[in-house]
Amino acid sequence: MNVSAQMYFKALATLCTAVLMVAGVACHAGDGSKADSPIEAAVNDYESFQQLINQSIEAAETRGQKDVYIHLKEDADTVQPADLVTAEYTVLDPQGRVVYSTRPEMFARIDARYRVFFAQAGAATGPETLLAGLSGLFPGAGHAVLGMQPGQRRTVTVSSEKGFGPADESKIETYPRRRNLPKTTVLPVSAFLKNFDTAPETGKIVRLSPYFPSRVNGVKAGMVTLDNLAADGETVEEPFGRATLAVETDRIVLTLDPTIGASFDANEKKGVVSGKDETHFTVDYNHPLAGKNLTFEVSVNDLKKFSVFEKIEMPWIEDHDTAMEQAATTGKPLVLVLYAEWCQWSQRLLTHTFNDPRIKRYHDRFVWLKIDSDKERVFKEVFEQDGFPMVVLMDPHGEIVKKMGGFQDGGTLALALNKVLGEGPGMQQAAHAIKHVGAASKVEDEE
Repeated sequence: MNVSAQMYFKALATLCTAVLMVAGVACHAGDGSKADSPIEAAVNDYESFQQLINQSIEAAETRGQKDVYIHLKEDADTVQPADLVTAEYTVLDPQGRVVYSTRPEMFARIDARYRVFFAQAGAATGPETLLAGLSGLFPGAGHAVLGMQPGQRRTVTVSSEKGFGPADESKIETYPRRRNLPKTTVLPVSAFLKNFDTAPETGKIVRLSPYFPSRVNGVKAGMVTLDNLAADGETVEEPFGRATLAVETDRIVLTLDPTIGASFDANEKKGVVSGKDETHFTVDYNHPLAGKNLTFEVSVNDLKKFSVFEKIEMPWIEDHDTAMEQAATTGKPLVLVLYAEWCQWSQRLLTHTFNDPRIKRYHDRFVWLKIDSDKERVFKEVFEQDGFPMVVLMDPHGEIVKKMGGFQDGGTLALALNKVLGEGPGMQQAAHAIKHVGAASKVEDEE
């Protein structure tokens, strides 16, 4: 391997690993030097593979060599990165609470604090198809199955880096517990109309604050004056805790007493109250599982090796009428990709996503059509395409089932294909229910 091509093997490591034969070769042709004795090592994860590559590159550079040759041997009975795996699993947090499960009996036991994130589908998905080594429907699931064999059950810990990512200190924000509010508020008439959709009339009562009403005192020179009618000593219960009002001579003092562990929403962000003192409180806007190692109780039901899918060529058709005729004749739904040659996301979709085993397994169940709609612009107009790329899913009669704008990773597109085929509806619902997927997991799917 040329040293400058190291990043190529970063991508390759997500596709296949096993027993590696690594040898450095002299960089000068014809100098009579020979390759060193091969280094043999067994690996089942990306980190071991990358470490071996880095060590080999450093050794080759030290010896003045520039090539590293690698031979990959597949283990037919063991789950390795990029293998397609059908698995069932239950996820536990560090305290042993159930976070998520594909199993019905454990899905019912999801802890209350996690139900808003992972139980909105209402029912377990059943066995899930995973791309080993990459993020699954639940972050970390793809890593939990590495090294397992069909029929095997085990309990394994997956680090936060493979799950929802590390906690980000910048996502912890501090707020004052006391807030001073004016007894009188002055607004432009335009702002009043925008907020209340009614004309300002003296004596009219409106709700400018969630804690007290306000009364229009008068309108002058395009400005509305409102008296804020707070009740001294009034306490308001909030989802995050309690708010108490104190009316002073020149102001209204709002004192917040948040409950640690309570949900707190602000500026379209959802967080949890993580601490408080006499003057301030903190809210953690990280995902509740960020920075936490997770325990997976996992069983592997089925294994299909990456090499099986590597040999499959997607049967692309590039003529619209031919593809539509084939769909009608065979009764197969149709996948249309509208792309542009100059668009890197279009090329990534075609070369990355459609080489994903989760997509290739459907190679004979759909009609596959791709059109450069940047050149054949009539299709861009017909399908109301705003940008590149776009994936259009159609039934055998050409009726549009779903349009997906922008780049789609293999997992997302596979769920959509499942739905078109009428398979795995629970999986589709769960995909929408599982929110705030960690950034680390998204990056893995894109590498």
